[in-house]
Amino acid sequence: MDTIQGASIIAAAGAAGLFFFGRPVLRAWRAALWPHAQGTVTRSWTETVTREINPTESAGPTTTRINVRVNYRYVVGCTAHSGDRVTFFPSTMSHGFAQLAREHSDRYAAGTALDVRYDPRNPSDAVIETRIPRPSYLAAGLAAALLMAGLVGLISLLVS
Repeated sequence: MDTIQGASIIAAAGAAGLFFFGRPVLRAWRAALWPHAQGTVTRSWTETVTREINPTESAGPTTTRINVRVNYRYVVGCTAHSGDRVTFFPSTMSHGFAQLAREHSDRYAAGTALDVRYDPRNPSDAVIETRIPRPSYLAAGLAAALLMAGLVGLISLLVS
């Protein structure tokens, strides 16, 4: 890093990456410590989404993903709540193959009992899965390393 501008760009890229990749990791860590309540799946289904790979080309190639959606109910105290967040990592709920999506959706068949984690400060904020995918750790770690490298570079340039 030869310039303050270069170090700043690296630090900014690291900060943006840490926000984008680190935030869901932090939320999942916190949610793993939340109290839990017994819940029940009310509905699960798959939703097919097709998108153009290059939106500027109207006749360009497309990609198709099959997303798993889940609705559930749970009670905290004497108040009934409903939720639809399964995880803080939505990409884990999206599949390229219909069979994988169906198998994932079948794990959450209507009537299935669930362990629902809820935020004690806001019980309507809930999640089912608090597992953190390994690639998310890697991405957050890489972003943190970029942020640190940029800050160290900035400090060394400003001190010299």
